Amino acid sequence: GQLFSLGGFGGSGSIAVEHLPAGRYFLQLSTSFAFPPDTNMNSSYLLALSQEPLALNYPEPGSTVGTARNLGTISSPVDVSSLIWGSELTHYYRFQLSGPTNITLTGYELNELIGVNVYRDSNGNGVPESSESVYSFFNRPTFYPGTVNTSTFAASAGTYFIEMTTSSNAFYRLNLAQTTASTIPLLSDSLFSDEESFDLV
Repeated sequence: GQLFSLGGFGGSGSIAVEHLPAGRYFLQLSTSFAFPPDTNMNSSYLLALSQEPLALNYPEPGSTVGTARNLGTISSPVDVSSLIWGSELTHYYRFQLSGPTNITLTGYELNELIGVNVYRDSNGNGVPESSESVYSFFNRPTFYPGTVNTSTFAASAGTYFIEMTTSSNAFYRLNLAQTTASTIPLLSDSLFSDEESFDLV
């Protein structure tokens, strides 16, 4: 099927970036999209086609819960990348937490909108259920270098699933990390004794 289309007029230039898996592709050039079908138009063009390998992070995540890629117990940041392609438009990851913490998910190098759902397997049946959803957000396309989507949520010990879903072919990078909650030191009772005072500015 058609992957994408692109047009240009009167000497204008266009750049298309598409993330594709290995395979054979056909490129069709036509002027009929801008004119009636029975119009014969002569046109000259200059076309440049180049490729840059994608640095995918293996093993690939599964497209079902049963084949979810297991990231293990999270103790240090984990970086994954993959291409959601074809009829399997959902990826699953599984990870464990040994204690309560804050989890930060950072998405970058995204070329399409990706929905992210996080589930905690509270009943231990190995299947993410709607009632077990603990966090949801959208990873929006990050076309510009350095642009990221970052979301943080509080999590307790247990097994978690990350579900990534898109309606079209999408490449992504996702970083999963623990972050400690910030705390404000408590003032001691002695601070409010008759001998001491403090100023607020």
